[in-house]
Amino acid sequence: MVIVWTAFSHALPSGVPSGVPRRLFSPLPWESSSLGHWTVAKDLFSVPPVYIFAAIVPALMVAGLYFFDHSVASQLAQQQEFNLKKPSAYHYDILVLGFMVCGV
Repeated sequence: MVIVWTAFSHALPSGVPSGVPRRLFSPLPWESSSLGHWTVAKDLFSVPPVYIFAAIVPALMVAGLYFFDHSVASQLAQQQEFNLKKPSAYHYDILVLGFMVCGV
């Protein structure tokens, strides 16, 4: 698919408007021009507070789904018929999942 889409990007007609990029420019990571693409922390304070509070609702739903999925999968895998025991890092796994989902 990479080859197909690369060929497709080169085969586009030349009449594409100048505002529509045919291919994205991706500088090498060690070049100074790449720093502007990866440092987005400076733009975080320009997000309106309404958008931040609106994003909390889907974020809570996703976090709940992650925890529910992890709990159900671990409980199903530890049924008596499989003769499995809780691993030594069972609660550590939930702690790491909480840090990853909540972004602490």
